[in-house]
Amino acid sequence: MEVITISLHVDGRYIRDNLNNIVFLRGVNRGQFHDETTGAWGGWNTFDSASVDFELDNMKAWGINVLRLYVAMDFWIQDPLHRGYIKTIIEKAATRGIYVIYAPWTVKHMTSQEPLPFPPYTISTDIIPTEQAFIDFWRSVAQELGVYPNVIFEPYNEPNGDTVAEATWFRVLQQVIDAIRVISNNLIIVQWSYAAWWGATVDDGTLNWITNFPLTGTNLVYSTHLYRFHNHLGPDRPFDYNTIKQRLTDMQYPWVGVTLNKPLLIGEIGANVWYTGVELTNELAAYQEILKILNEWGL
Repeated sequence: MEVITISLHVDGRYIRDNLNNIVFLRGVNRGQFHDETTGAWGGWNTFDSASVDFELDNMKAWGINVLRLYVAMDFWIQDPLHRGYIKTIIEKAATRGIYVIYAPWTVKHMTSQEPLPFPPYTISTDIIPTEQAFIDFWRSVAQELGVYPNVIFEPYNEPNGDTVAEATWFRVLQQVIDAIRVISNNLIIVQWSYAAWWGATVDDGTLNWITNFPLTGTNLVYSTHLYRFHNHLGPDRPFDYNTIKQRLTDMQYPWVGVTLNKPLLIGEIGANVWYTGVELTNELAAYQEILKILNEWGL
């Protein structure tokens, strides 16, 4: 079984390992660390090592090589045991050849996702009272997790807002990147807004933020999210190959790699399995076509 000992790096549009092999990150998102300090690995408010092994073994059997962890920032700041749980997950994942994306979903657990993780865009100012506190949070995370070669940093899940919030986010994000880079050269995933939207004419629904707010630093991976049932492909929610491919092209998916020569990661993707009848059939068909197209493009 592969054991991860060397960090990934960015080479143009590709992510590569130390042997210069192209690595495609294909995996799952797992919540609970944004609600419980234990991540419920074994039951409510429980962290059971055998359950962790069981879950990770099954993920590996599915062909997964990356696990994206949703976390709440207050757990990291206030609970040393939580930090230990995170490290255990990372260490066990490494022995199975699985990378781990550490991705804050919210500032304070059991609260809704906030637009940005610092004032005035959050109500959790007792946890992150200033922009500098957010930068310091990431300095702390990098100091403790940057030693693990299978860790990937994602400063915040789905940062969003108006044009002022956007400019603020990228200004602070650059400082976060700089702080991490003093400590670790592990991959950093950067994102703006919930997703790209077909037909969007403003930056909040396109991938133009990649060039509008150029970031400096090594090993940066760009990311967006993609769901048909959220109408990211259009309100008519197409499910045929040709329409989906054209719309993903319109939404700049190939542009990031072909023109900008930057890596693009689809950080969230999935099908709505709560649909029934024809809607479920179309949803699953669309999901397969989307995956096929992304695979053809090397995403």
